[in-house]
Amino acid sequence: METRNYDVWALRIQEAVHSRRGGKSAEAHPSPIRKLLLDLAFEAAAIVGAIGRNIDEVEIQGADRLDAMEGFLDQMLKFQEFSFIEYRYKLPSRNQPGIRFKVETGGTEARVVVHYFKDLVFWDVDDQGQRIFFEPIRFDLSRGEIRALPHPDLRAVYAGCTTWQAALRETLALPFRFLFDTREYPML
Repeated sequence: METRNYDVWALRIQEAVHSRRGGKSAEAHPSPIRKLLLDLAFEAAAIVGAIGRNIDEVEIQGADRLDAMEGFLDQMLKFQEFSFIEYRYKLPSRNQPGIRFKVETGGTEARVVVHYFKDLVFWDVDDQGQRIFFEPIRFDLSRGEIRALPHPDLRAVYAGCTTWQAALRETLALPFRFLFDTREYPML
């Protein structure tokens, strides 16, 4: 993807996100973590929707779960960790990368850890048979706001991200970056 095309694509995503704002609202006084998680989920759904509308060759599975999320989130928050959002990218190539957002809470700490899987059809596994994934970023929720904390090895990828929303957009674009970027990333 050329730089100019990428900039146009990023602008379209931003416009799509802003056009959906104000559509859904949580209960009158949601818990701070619940509200932040819904904000993150809403933003992710808007970005994934924009990707699907602007890149014909890509189908993203799991993009339809936002509507049901408000109903089950209260129950899920009773657990200290749970899988929150999952996206599977069906690309023209043989690979089908995936991104999982896992919520971890405990005491005053709350974060969303992102797991990036290179392929969800042909899993990479370690010597013990465990699935191999990489954590490109974490979103810290413990200060009453969403803060993006990218992996140090991906500093260049997230360099222009001054907001958590921009970092989320870059995270959801990782399957494309890793497929088309010729640089080697040591973590993958």
